[in-house]
Amino acid sequence: MVLDSMRAVARLLLPTRVRRPIADRVYRTVDALRALRARRGDHRIQRAPALRGSALMRLPARIVGVAARRAGSQWAIARRLATNAARHWIIGAMPLLWARTPPGLVDRVRLRVLHRVLSVLDQRFDGQFRALLSSALPPGQRQRGRRPLLIAAIGTLGPGGAERQLVNTLVGLKAAHDVDIEVLAMYLEEEWQRFFLPTLTDAGVTVTKVVRETDAGALATTGHPAAERLERALRTYLPADLTHVAGYTKIFLERQPDVVHLWLDEVNIKAGLAAVLTGVPQIVLSMRSVNPTHFVFYQPYMKSGYRVLLERMQVSALNNSQTGADDYAAWLGLAKTAITVVRNGIDFDRIGSSESSLGPGLDYRSAHAIPHDAFVM
Repeated sequence: MVLDSMRAVARLLLPTRVRRPIADRVYRTVDALRALRARRGDHRIQRAPALRGSALMRLPARIVGVAARRAGSQWAIARRLATNAARHWIIGAMPLLWARTPPGLVDRVRLRVLHRVLSVLDQRFDGQFRALLSSALPPGQRQRGRRPLLIAAIGTLGPGGAERQLVNTLVGLKAAHDVDIEVLAMYLEEEWQRFFLPTLTDAGVTVTKVVRETDAGALATTGHPAAERLERALRTYLPADLTHVAGYTKIFLERQPDVVHLWLDEVNIKAGLAAVLTGVPQIVLSMRSVNPTHFVFYQPYMKSGYRVLLERMQVSALNNSQTGADDYAAWLGLAKTAITVVRNGIDFDRIGSSESSLGPGLDYRSAHAIPHDAFVM
């Protein structure tokens, strides 16, 4: 009975090339024991002490050990496969969140399951973020004896609306105040990702690319006394989904900024965690448009990330429209007053007023019988 059970377990867990030599040894051992018993009669009690420490008696323990290790390996593989399958399912089902047409019965079931899965993931991320930030440095005071340092962070400097608003804001601040400004970007490899780079550098704003592959161990190079503690927290609690966080953490430890102004959801969460972790005195999360569940770039960690960050006294949130602010507040379960509205600015000085600079605008007015001196937006 026991032998049959062991054989079934071995067939399930062990490949043939591992199982066959072990099986041969087991069968030889069993045959030897049977032959010994036949020759000596029923002397098991007398032989037991001699056999207990022998190689024959240690062999089953070895078999169990090999089987246990193999079972652990198979379980790890199964977990990895299940995790990947679940990730692919979630990615495939995500478009249901922003589908405009009413889903059919099957999609309604999938959507219900998706909401449940996202709820479970939200709780998981919430616990991880809270555990991570339990190691956060206390919010520091503004660095005396130097000009204030503002670090702004965004995904790219490509030709987008949020990117233009960041550039307009920083160029205006640099011109109006005696302040040092640095911009951190996730991606600058492609030419289009550097669209606004010349405008910033001409204004005296430093631009740095965050290294995505930064290891938590790199924090030791900062020489900060809390580097080891923060490294341990990142290795223990940071979800694998969040790259760049160690890179932001290293930069904030080195620079010790007075203000960190973050732009767009992914950067808000990743750099926001790093800013709180390193004790940045003032952190601004700039939300644009409505909440990310309406868009394809939505990630399950974003909701819990926002909630955990906005519980911190040094963290504030902005949106560029009342509709967007209300939508984020409803999504996060916050009061409408929790998110401040700062509408997009327009640099009118860069808009030409002479007829020669209007070009196509004058042609459009002529084609539609609009007076050349009429105000048109």
